[in-house]
Amino acid sequence: MNALASSSRCVRQNARSYATKANKVAQTSVSKPSLVAHEAAVAFLAQHQSRCMDKLKPLQSVSDPSPAQRRAIEAYEISAQVNDPDVRAEFKRTEGAGSMDRPVMRHLAERKWKLEGGLDLIMRRMYENKVVPDLLPDLAPTNPLTIHLPRNESFEPGLTLLASTFQSPPRLTFTLFNPPSDTVGKYTLIVLDADHPETITHSYSQRLHYLKTNIPLRVTDDQTDLFTSAGDELLPWEPLAPPRGSSRHRYTFVLLRQPASVAIQAPPRQGFNLRRYLADRGVSPASVVGLNLVKSEWTASTQTYIDQIWRKFRGKPAPIYSNRIATNPERYLVPPRSAEKRAWAIRKRAWDEAMEKFAQVGLDKQVASEAEGALGSPNVAL
Repeated sequence: MNALASSSRCVRQNARSYATKANKVAQTSVSKPSLVAHEAAVAFLAQHQSRCMDKLKPLQSVSDPSPAQRRAIEAYEISAQVNDPDVRAEFKRTEGAGSMDRPVMRHLAERKWKLEGGLDLIMRRMYENKVVPDLLPDLAPTNPLTIHLPRNESFEPGLTLLASTFQSPPRLTFTLFNPPSDTVGKYTLIVLDADHPETITHSYSQRLHYLKTNIPLRVTDDQTDLFTSAGDELLPWEPLAPPRGSSRHRYTFVLLRQPASVAIQAPPRQGFNLRRYLADRGVSPASVVGLNLVKSEWTASTQTYIDQIWRKFRGKPAPIYSNRIATNPERYLVPPRSAEKRAWAIRKRAWDEAMEKFAQVGLDKQVASEAEGALGSPNVAL
């Protein structure tokens, strides 16, 4: 109830402020139409806050309000304060930093994030880069998970950056707009590479770069760095190091709400699967509350750095991949992307249907077999 009591005090203070402003305006000689409009606006806001306070009083007297009563209290508080010029000026100055325990600040922050396209941008980038369906069947992140660069600069999700930018974990913050209650929630942070090439299976797999569970978060923790916050760090940070020839890698930051505190052993970094991880713990993909994405690929300027990271964390030099089968035994064939596999499967299905129709009219099987060989395979470089 501390957060509710604090917000209620703010409402009462604002109501008194409006009453004072209304009295001052009433005592002022009105000579211009603008002052008349201002007087009417101040009086209206004061009356509106007074009505909200009357509705709040019976709800605030409840010692243990239900979830529905909490929502009603927040709704009245937001309605009373959202048009307060002082509140608007404070939010414009701070964007709610340090004041997210107040429902009106969370409301204004959420509205700003959505109106300025923050939600649309993260959704678009996740679909454009095939995070859905490669990692998750669907997603609806409701809160911003923000990556801050070394100079405390945030950037748009999905940009391609040098791997050396992330030699150390970036500052990562999470803004919680609609907490289920005023208690502390527990969260899990996962950072993974969705495009780690497998030389044996000639495919791509996921690799864990970081895993921390049981991160306690309140609405007031919007400036807390999730990498340095409390929690159980099961796998420390492994720097990004995309090998040469493996194209761009999608490094995905995932924050999910836990149903309760969990005690698990650290899974292997290699062969990780996000869907399986969620399913094994009975966690729905809807529990993913925050997402962000960084893309990175090998460059000549980062060659030495990437090789050093591979030797330090994996005990071997970084491999080299090629789009063609190379005579050099130290090079590996680049696995086909999931989009290439899907395209090949569509062509194969269409071809099979055509062959069935031709078979009905007596097409020679040998001719059909030779023609099918020209279709190619997703595992063969042309």
